Parts: sequence; C-alpha cells; structure tokens
Amino acid sequence: MNPIVGYSSAGALTAWTFWYARRRVRAARRGRLARDYRLREALATLGGDFALQGEVHGEGIQGNHLAVKGKRLSVFNLFNIETHAYAGHSALAEFCKAHAIRVL
Repeated sequence: MNPIVGYSSAGALTAWTFWYARRRVRAARRGRLARDYRLREALATLGGDFALQGEVHGEGIQGNHLAVKGKRLSVFNLFNIETHAYAGHSALAEFCKAHAIRVL
C-alpha cells in the first residue's frame, strides 16, 4: 500500500504516489485512479482547495498481499489547504460515502 495525495485548486487536480514516482510511471497512469474515482468532480463539490490522503492497493503493488483484483483507493484524511485544517472523521466519512470512495 502507498500514500496518495490529490488536490483541487480552482479546478486543477494532481494525483501522485510514492510508488509511481519511484518507478517513474507515465503521468497518464498516475491519473487513472483519479479519473476512475472522479476525484476532480468530488473535490470540486467542497468549494475550495482540498487534499485527500489515502492508500492505493491492489494488483502489482507491493506484492498485493490482500489479493485485491485491480487497483483500489481508500482514504484516511481530508485536508483543507486554505485553512490548514483536517476535516473530522464524520465529515470525511460523509464526503467519501457521497462519492463512493472507501475510508480506511
């Protein structure tokens, strides 16, 4: 499993993971999960600059000890970049439920 950070700043989205950076995988692959989970649209509903932190796990990632088919995203933090504050767990859970994102 590896950390991922994606953030929306006035409609821009960046998705990055340590695993992908180490392996120097093309930018198109780095953004695939962001597109699959519609992170740009999800973060845009919050009306500001936010970061999601979580884990990408599945096939081809660190031995896939959980035997997950494909690749999955699970998040553990929602951070407001403008106010430098983390959302509470209930706000994170509500956001993730509304956008079909798993919470760790």
